[in-house]
Amino acid sequence: MRILLLCLAIALAAPQVLAAEPAPEAGSDQPAAAAEPAPAKEAAAEPAAKPASDPPATAAADSPKADAPKPAAANADSGKTEGEAAKADAKPKAKAVPFDPEPIDDQARFLAGLPVPEGSPLYGLQQTKFWKAYAKKFDADWDKLHKERLDAMGDWAAKVLAPKIDPKAPVYYLFGGPDFLSVPVLYPEAPLYILGGLEPVGRMPPSLRAMGAAALEEDMRNLRSSLNSIIRLSFFKTNDMREDLVRTELRGVVPLLLVLAARADAKVLEYTRAEITDTGELKDLGATEKCVGVPGARLKIQRNGSSATQEVLYFKHDVSDPVIKAGPGFLAFFKKHAPANTFLKAASFLLHRPKQFGLTRDFLVENSKSILQDDSGLSFDLLAKGPFELILYGKYLRPRPPFTNRIQPDMTEAFNKGPVEPLPFLTGYRKTGESNLVLAISKSKAPAP
Repeated sequence: MRILLLCLAIALAAPQVLAAEPAPEAGSDQPAAAAEPAPAKEAAAEPAAKPASDPPATAAADSPKADAPKPAAANADSGKTEGEAAKADAKPKAKAVPFDPEPIDDQARFLAGLPVPEGSPLYGLQQTKFWKAYAKKFDADWDKLHKERLDAMGDWAAKVLAPKIDPKAPVYYLFGGPDFLSVPVLYPEAPLYILGGLEPVGRMPPSLRAMGAAALEEDMRNLRSSLNSIIRLSFFKTNDMREDLVRTELRGVVPLLLVLAARADAKVLEYTRAEITDTGELKDLGATEKCVGVPGARLKIQRNGSSATQEVLYFKHDVSDPVIKAGPGFLAFFKKHAPANTFLKAASFLLHRPKQFGLTRDFLVENSKSILQDDSGLSFDLLAKGPFELILYGKYLRPRPPFTNRIQPDMTEAFNKGPVEPLPFLTGYRKTGESNLVLAISKSKAPAP
């Protein structure tokens, strides 16, 4: 009888032991309620590894989604030797097979809808239906852009602008954001382009393939959308850019600069995160190094058919007087590359406000060999009174909303009086036939005293 009662007690206790076993799954001695987040943590980790399953089928075979234990098997792990071995086997696969970083020029060409070499890691993705349609649309946009603007701009720059300036001087281009569309056409021989704006710098991921096909396609669509205004209107809309450039992994201006460099028929030799220090030095940053100065990016490029290399720098910085006073390193860095050719367009007439932007305004006047600008740059009366020879191009009309109150009577008089030379392309806030440019050439070809 005692033996019978003992067997009965064991039988009744067995379900309780089985019910308690899931608790150790998290590898802890906590009660089952505390251990429950562990499966959720494993599930949350899947998206990070998922990109490995989206590129070619060979990568998908190594996906943790395919090889990881089924949930039931994982829940059955009670901490016994067999279960621990199963979890140990699953851990390396949860990280997936990492993708090697792709050459930066291959990334630039791929995102620009331009073919990469057959041996490129991105060559397989280039064969997809999505990329072929993407490249076709990009080609159509650029063909139209060349016919309507860039070809005429390049011809004008070679025949009209270059003979009047030092074409091999550095270029300052503030307020343009990541507009590396106009300056390489207007100043193709410049050794250095320094761009500035308020758009976030961003960065490039080491591998586009690791993003996964679905995420990469979405980000590439967003990239094309971000370029729409510069293609249609000749300038980036800052407010739109602030939204477009932060919602995907291809965030910030860096991907745009890479695309525009590739479409400028340049090979991207190097991309580096950078900053301007408090003392005005340019410092390259490592991939994970914290930026404590003025954030920026540096590209080294080489044009097709040229043996010379060029640098493209972009910095996110407010150039109003209070900020410039608080951080003098920004203009100190610019000073190291003076005198330069300055380009200004679609600058929102900010430099017309000497009480807010007087320091930047005065710096450009004093440190420019030449200034090429539309009416939204420096005020016309400032240039007319300065140490410059002025040449007028195009047609000057009252500014469009919201800048209609920025009409400049002395500029109106000068364009009416002439002489005024033709301008065969659109720029700034106007269309072809309504655009204006003023070329201000330093009379000494050097910074004003």
